[in-house]
Amino acid sequence: MKYQDMPLALRVRPYAEDDEIWQRLPHLVTLTHTLEEVLSDGMPMPDYNDTLFEFDGDVHDAVLADGEVFLVETFNGRRTYYACVSSTARAEKALQGLISRYATHDLQMGGKRNHAQKFYQRYRQDFKWPIAGDT
Repeated sequence: MKYQDMPLALRVRPYAEDDEIWQRLPHLVTLTHTLEEVLSDGMPMPDYNDTLFEFDGDVHDAVLADGEVFLVETFNGRRTYYACVSSTARAEKALQGLISRYATHDLQMGGKRNHAQKFYQRYRQDFKWPIAGDT
C-alpha cells in the first residue's frame, strides 16, 4: 500500500524514538532491493512478495551483529532497508556477504556516517508521518 504516491513505510521500529539508540548506533547503512515482480503502482506482486520472507529475515540478521534495521520502505519497485549501526565497515561486510549469497537479487548498498538520526528525522518530516504522542 501507499498513500497519495508516498512510500509505504513498513515495520518502523518503536525504539527509533529513543535518542539513546542514535548515540549507540549513529551510522546509516541501507540495502536497496530492486523488486523483480511489481504491480503497476510499484508494489510487489503478492506471490512474489511471499517468496522474499527468508531474504527479509536474512537482511535483519545480517545487520543485527552491529545494529538495527529501523525502517523498511517499499516504493516505486524497490524495497529499502534502513539500519543504524555502530560500525559501517562491519555492517557493510555483513551486507556484502548477503549480497553474494543472494546474487540473483538486484541489491545496492549505501549509507552515510553519523547520519542515521538525521535521516530518520527528515523522513518523518518529509512524509508527515505521525508518531504516538505527536500533536
